[in-house]
Amino acid sequence: MNPPTFNDTLTVTYKLDADTTTSALLSLIRVDKNTAGVVVSTDTKVIRITPTGSQKLLTDTETDASSSLIVIYQ
Repeated sequence: MNPPTFNDTLTVTYKLDADTTTSALLSLIRVDKNTAGVVVSTDTKVIRITPTGSQKLLTDTETDASSSLIVIYQ
């Protein structure tokens, strides 16, 4: 993936969903738009978290205009 250029707009949002009775899924969504407001790339990471602070990266999905990469962690 290409890093954002100086004039791009980079937005990061999050979503928190219940997973099990002792964990939650945190989704971090990054959207990169060019100066015309067109989406250039997206990156979504899903992380399992527990009340004790334990974190485990589950998936990492990166997409741009010409390709997509999905990594699933076991």
